[in-house]
Amino acid sequence: MWACVEMCIGDLIRVRSHEKYFSGKMGIVLDTVVLPDGFTMYEILIEGNTDWFNDIDLEMLSEDR
Repeated sequence: MWACVEMCIGDLIRVRSHEKYFSGKMGIVLDTVVLPDGFTMYEILIEGNTDWFNDIDLEMLSEDR
């Protein structure tokens, strides 16, 4: 059985760095893909639009916030 180690579909995230347009915005993880080099990309829904981000560009927000 697969278990989430990092971010999972449905998690709330904040963009730490990417393009200035996305920086600091919050979104929801819609999909994930592990690339051959081992890095994970996440499809994120932000303000009605979707885009793909590297895992290093995202910060998962805790459920306590």
